[in-house]
Amino acid sequence: MQTPVYGTIISYASVATYDGEGATFTPFAKLRSITPPKPEAEDIDITNSDSPDSAREFEPGLFDPGETEFTILYNKAVAVALYALFRVPKGFRIEFPDGSGWLFNGYVKSIGDEGDLGDVYETTITIKISGKPAKLADVTPA
Repeated sequence: MQTPVYGTIISYASVATYDGEGATFTPFAKLRSITPPKPEAEDIDITNSDSPDSAREFEPGLFDPGETEFTILYNKAVAVALYALFRVPKGFRIEFPDGSGWLFNGYVKSIGDEGDLGDVYETTITIKISGKPAKLADVTPA
């Protein structure tokens, strides 16, 4: 069964890591769109004079855990609180409506507001992930 985007929650921890002692999570309000983490491995070229069929060979190298970006409806009180998170290490949780999702550590890398005439202002936040994110079947609070 497909999982709808509607009902997805992204929240930040009260401490620097998602699994830190006493961590409580505060959701970002009024989510409009989200791009979850997309880790990507580097390629190490191990091609050599004995490579079969003159084909390049590769092994996985280090990986970049990537970023997550999301957009929320602008709210002046929330905007001030969000800006206070800029460059501050935190734990984060993305919870899909089916209870699955992501847990990761990172920091707010960028935050900006934009809007079009005849529409409402939105705030877009980019989080740079630090370390290996956890993709889990159940991220619901215990």
